[in-house]
Amino acid sequence: MKKVTIVLLSLAVIVISSGLFVREMLFPITNIDVIKECGENYKVDPAVIAAVIHFETNFRETPYKKGRPSGLMNITDDSGMEIAKKAGIKIENKADVAKAENNIRLGSFYISENFNGKDFKEMMANWISRNGEVEEQDKSYAKKYYGDKIEKREKIYKFLYPSLK
Repeated sequence: MKKVTIVLLSLAVIVISSGLFVREMLFPITNIDVIKECGENYKVDPAVIAAVIHFETNFRETPYKKGRPSGLMNITDDSGMEIAKKAGIKIENKADVAKAENNIRLGSFYISENFNGKDFKEMMANWISRNGEVEEQDKSYAKKYYGDKIEKREKIYKFLYPSLK
């Protein structure tokens, strides 16, 4: 009986540790309050926002460089300023596009304009255009390969972070 208890406790520790590893290392999340706020404001599932951030940067901010994709969602300064104007988001300085809160708001607004809640493939074909024109073959590639990746990540984030709802 003692051996069975030890084995069961050991298994429980392994399962819990594995879950924490997956959650914290493989599917991290930061700025959860901003993600939830944007989900509510822009009528986008917060798990979709988290999935896109994970896909783009794995929640590691890309430092600002003029004219280059930056921030958690890899948005260029010029595109960010255009999106901000459309969304009514006040951003004074192009470098501020890279700040986490601003970047999440801009990306979430862009998603809200390009996602019907069902077609992840079409959303990703549009997502890659956020920083300017792209060739049709790039859109086709994004549609074919990226949509499924986002959909899987969305399901994982919903499972690992039930508070995102």
